[in-house]
Amino acid sequence: MGDLNAVPESNEMKPMRKNYLDVFSNAANANTYPSENPTKRIDYIFTSKDVETVKTQVIETFASDHLPITAEIVLDREEPFYNGNK
Repeated sequence: MGDLNAVPESNEMKPMRKNYLDVFSNAANANTYPSENPTKRIDYIFTSKDVETVKTQVIETFASDHLPITAEIVLDREEPFYNGNK
């Protein structure tokens, strides 16, 4: 994840899109730059194909020149798992 300074259709993003899932690819409006009137999507969260994304959000704030993004994901645990207890 991060500020990659490239729009989704750029050549720089092709390797990322080929190997990972862009969790905002189907979002109606995921523009993050500039924060005052976002017209470009240059911030990303990528996952592997086995990670489920249940919620994505672009957070409206003027704390930076970019808008922050978040994603809620589901990770499957493989047996055995101990949660710190053995």
